[in-house]
Amino acid sequence: MSIRNNYEGMKFNYLLVIKYDHDGRWICRCDCGVEKSIRGFEFSRGRIKSCGCMAAELRYKVNQDQVKGKAPKDVRPATPRPPRFEPDYS
Repeated sequence: MSIRNNYEGMKFNYLLVIKYDHDGRWICRCDCGVEKSIRGFEFSRGRIKSCGCMAAELRYKVNQDQVKGKAPKDVRPATPRPPRFEPDYS
């Protein structure tokens, strides 16, 4: 029998853990109000931070910054691709 961590009542980023569901899954409520069943190791290790609303907020913010002409500071210019290998058949 494995020992289960008790995450009930803990908050991980946007997710509040409500109760244990089954098979290592926990029912979590996001700050936006959505409830999801999430595996415990995913939020405890930081793999899942929200129900998906956080990514949508970030996309909206980046798009708004691009519309206003402000580029995000953490975006690097794309590195040039190496030239394609072209065999010499002569």
